[in-house]
Amino acid sequence: MQVQRKHNALPQREYEDGVDSKFNMISSKAMETRYYEGCGREGPIRCIFLGEFHPVAGPKISCQFPEDYISKELFDTISAYIIPKPLIQKSTMTINAMGHKIVGYPIRIDNSRYERNVYVFNLCFVCDSWSKTVQYEPVVKKLGEHLTIMEEETRFVSSGSSKLPTLLAHLLHDLNTHRKATLVGK
Repeated sequence: MQVQRKHNALPQREYEDGVDSKFNMISSKAMETRYYEGCGREGPIRCIFLGEFHPVAGPKISCQFPEDYISKELFDTISAYIIPKPLIQKSTMTINAMGHKIVGYPIRIDNSRYERNVYVFNLCFVCDSWSKTVQYEPVVKKLGEHLTIMEEETRFVSSGSSKLPTLLAHLLHDLNTHRKATLVGK
């Protein structure tokens, strides 16, 4: 008994075209690599925003750069974490929700000059959900403490200073480009 094997012999050119197209598919898929949470890669800061508790309107974004990066709907969904209860204020927090990773350091200032005798705000960095963000925690803490001093001295944050959008834009650019930022008061 003899066993015959059938080969689907392709002409050399068809074989090479098939290999090239398979290689092109593989290389194009490699170019479209999707990162995942925990991959250990650092991503850029996509947005910086200042969330605050307004005495009438409740939690809101008072300033962000770039404008409208975080929608009102998204903010409303996560506002309880951005403006948290007093127990977890003055501690670094990270929220991973709806395709974003948000790092913040909520601040509460108790003072009778505020409408409810308290002012609560949080300067937050927004990154891609897969990004490693631990390197931003000391930065956001230091910025929160710096803004606290500016608020206590001049009401810089609660008055809605016109310099705040420029400050956020400067921070975003310098942190993404140079991985450091310098704030100079005038």
